[in-house]
Amino acid sequence: MQGLGSGFVRSVMAASCSSDAIGPKEDSSATAADESAQAAHPLSDNEEIKPELSAMISDTPGLLDCVAVFLPLHLRVYVSRHMREAVAPHHTRLVISPADKEERSVWERIPIGLVKGLAASLTRLTSIIFCYPVFATLWCFDVFITFVEGHAEGRRTANMQGGSLQTIVLEKVSLSWDKPRLQRCDLPLPPPAVPPPTLHALTSVTGLADGVVTRRRPHRVVWTEPYGHSRMADRGWRMPSLARVEQTGWSCPSLGRFICTSRRLQHVDGDFSGGGWASAFEHLPVGDGGQPGPLSQLKSIGKIRILCSQRRASVESSGLRQLQVALSARGCRKSLTGLDVVLPPDPAELCGDLCALDGLVTNCCISPDVPVSVGIGTNAFNPFSLHTDHFPPNPTPTFRRTIQQVAQKIKRLPFSLREGPLPPATEAAIDLARTLSFDSATEVEVRVPFRATIPPQDSMIISHLQQLPPQAARLTVGGRPGLQAEPYVMGAVGAMVAAKMPKYVKEVIGESWVGEDAVRVLEGLGRDREVGSVKIKYVFLEQLTSTAATLPAIHELEVEGEPSQRSVRGLRRVEIHVDVRKTAVSDVVELLDRGTKLGSGFSVTNLQIDKCVLDSRDSDVVVTATRDMRPQVAAGAAAVASRDPAASHDLAAALSAGRLRVGAEMVDGTGTSREVGEGQRGRPSRELQVGLVDDLTSWAASPSAPVAVADGPSPSPEGIHHGQQEILTPFGGPDREMPSPVASREAP
Repeated sequence: MQGLGSGFVRSVMAASCSSDAIGPKEDSSATAADESAQAAHPLSDNEEIKPELSAMISDTPGLLDCVAVFLPLHLRVYVSRHMREAVAPHHTRLVISPADKEERSVWERIPIGLVKGLAASLTRLTSIIFCYPVFATLWCFDVFITFVEGHAEGRRTANMQGGSLQTIVLEKVSLSWDKPRLQRCDLPLPPPAVPPPTLHALTSVTGLADGVVTRRRPHRVVWTEPYGHSRMADRGWRMPSLARVEQTGWSCPSLGRFICTSRRLQHVDGDFSGGGWASAFEHLPVGDGGQPGPLSQLKSIGKIRILCSQRRASVESSGLRQLQVALSARGCRKSLTGLDVVLPPDPAELCGDLCALDGLVTNCCISPDVPVSVGIGTNAFNPFSLHTDHFPPNPTPTFRRTIQQVAQKIKRLPFSLREGPLPPATEAAIDLARTLSFDSATEVEVRVPFRATIPPQDSMIISHLQQLPPQAARLTVGGRPGLQAEPYVMGAVGAMVAAKMPKYVKEVIGESWVGEDAVRVLEGLGRDREVGSVKIKYVFLEQLTSTAATLPAIHELEVEGEPSQRSVRGLRRVEIHVDVRKTAVSDVVELLDRGTKLGSGFSVTNLQIDKCVLDSRDSDVVVTATRDMRPQVAAGAAAVASRDPAASHDLAAALSAGRLRVGAEMVDGTGTSREVGEGQRGRPSRELQVGLVDDLTSWAASPSAPVAVADGPSPSPEGIHHGQQEILTPFGGPDREMPSPVASREAP
């Protein structure tokens, strides 16, 4: 109709008004409502009425009725009452939308009295589409409710049998203007009709949405209440033919009250726990006397969410059984065509939940082979959940398919133990474990809390799993968050998991490892694997170098803990974190600036000051030394730290004379503090100066080219806190070929 132009629309309206002389007189109340509606949004004056067109429409018999039928309902408020009543029986589709400015203005200002009159005349409506702004769920909701109930009342008054309204659709629309410009966003609804309307033909209600609004007083929350379309549940509508309901955000009681009068329900959308769904369906009557029951045609329901709680073993499994009982008592026997289940983030009682799910499938689904879609809260699955005494001795096909489906979907694979002994896996669990494939897993974790114990290796699920896919390239081993790890047990479990990793592992991270556990996990990877990066805490390099022949090829090794005092071959980079007082940062930078030569072919390539501690008393200086592409053999003390031979001699002399000022409170490797500063004669601490250089060169030195820091014995680098030493090296046996062209081919 918009394509005909507003001038044509005004001509039709004028023709209808001129022809009203032959129509019946309108009562005063209806006339007042019409006048207020027409005054609410008059067409603009520049839209000229064309007299010739208006006269032609009014003079041609039947033409006015034919044209008026195609007028949208929000424009019919401008025509006469006689014309509205004449075309109302031909109107089958009602759309209420804020998208058009003129239409929105009509709906926001139309009186409820006029809405009731229009609704009562629309006795042959088949569908109502209610569009509302995304940010205003209840925009003109009173108008929408009045149209539905007024339509039913009009048919009842006219003694029309049955019903005509079949579908109600609620849709969100996006608007380009701001919410403050909206009107009629939360007006009170009219009182419920008495008796409640009966919508005999209504089969589908879709797009229902709801949220929660928080009512506040200053500085505290008072209460929360539903805010949205769930108010429809309190209208008492009788919908015996209702077959499909789609909603989001409604509570279980609201949904139950809304669907309680249906006798042909086939699909109900939602997202509830098993007990929540049961409480919703319990609003429907139980089938008695051999009757099939109101849910005898039910084919599908929404998501069944299994929640995670301390009492989940007794609550959620019983909730699934409660749902089974509620459905069966109301006629849902062998009618469901599928289920959609969401498991909790850490399904500790997975077997108990799946056994209850088996009962639901057996009693309420058309066959045991129906599709069961399974999701999981955090996209993670703990294989140790199969270590339980409740694992069924003969798992059903649904049980097996569900666990296999979860294994294929998850992204994170946490092998997470709990405190106490882990029961051995049953034969049925081991048989199922052999069929699991973690095709989508990208991260593998091992979490071992304190006081955890494990059964023999042959009775553990890990030993019988398939090899992990190539994309599972990250392995993290440590204790449970916030708990101390159990030593030795963590190494044993970590080694078993490491043996299932792919040939190339991008990263291995050790959290709270002891040295023996770290070595055992790396040995579990085996010499046939290649590791891009290994990050370890609390380990001595001697523990790694002594077992190098059994370790994988490691391209990058980051060690946090005590440094080794022996030289390491094949290094490509050394990184040391030095904690100093902020006043000493400039002296450290002056001592070890970029380009400074260290040992045999190493140079300081970067000095970085931790910005996080610039405002505190202490600072963290990160010194990085990288092997030169063309190593230069150092000779004597002059090559310890120099940019060139002359500068080397000057710097060595400066260290001996103590001219550089490096005085600060330092934190040593044990975490204690001591003062290292100027002596009584105002001389700086030579121990700190020499120790810092000695610590770097002890890593960078080659056994074939000994390095001396200065004349006399080198002191232990006390006063320096080694936060991290990052060693980038291929780590392998004596016959392993290293990937780096500058790395040594010999074992450390």
